[in-house]
Amino acid sequence: MAVLTIVVVTTFVKGRFPSWTVGDCSGLLVVVGTIILVRTSYRVATTGEGVPSRIRSPVSQTSRFEADATPERELYLLIRHIGGMLIKELAAGLEPLGITPEQYHILRILRDAGPDGLPCSTVAERAVSGDPDVTRLLDRLERQQWAIRTRDTADRRVVTARITTEGKRLLARLENAIAELHAHQFNDLGARELSTLRGLLERVAPRRSDQASRK
Repeated sequence: MAVLTIVVVTTFVKGRFPSWTVGDCSGLLVVVGTIILVRTSYRVATTGEGVPSRIRSPVSQTSRFEADATPERELYLLIRHIGGMLIKELAAGLEPLGITPEQYHILRILRDAGPDGLPCSTVAERAVSGDPDVTRLLDRLERQQWAIRTRDTADRRVVTARITTEGKRLLARLENAIAELHAHQFNDLGARELSTLRGLLERVAPRRSDQASRK
């Protein structure tokens, strides 16, 4: 069935757009297929469609697209819903080691910064959620001896955060488990679909960041 669909769509597109190559047609199919897959997954997760009633979760019975939602509103709700589920799964994987997803991400930022570390203001800018309360997160990391903060000798207003040896060891312990978790979270998408989905989201992300920075 999939092969027949590809042949039909490719023939149709080539007929309407003779200059398009087979690669162009395939790329279009990937984009369309990714959108259908994501929306179908959301519909199953939020409405329980196709899932026996005896195993539907409370969320499946109550969460759904709004009746009068625009396509943009539907996409917003979809991203919020999926993001919440992904964060919950990550939090569950990190909980046994006493670290939250926000703290984990800060540690990864500090590890990437190397021995020079980063000013706390820069750490806040690079945080996934843009969390302005990075001081609270660093307080917790410092109490656990996973990070350390020092004041700049030339400018006492600047506080630099660095990851410690213990922090690096913690990340090393988590590396494989978290990589496996993320692979499982997106195992329904192939490499090309992941690349396409990422590209689409990255087209939206810079505009959102620019608008937020102007407020």
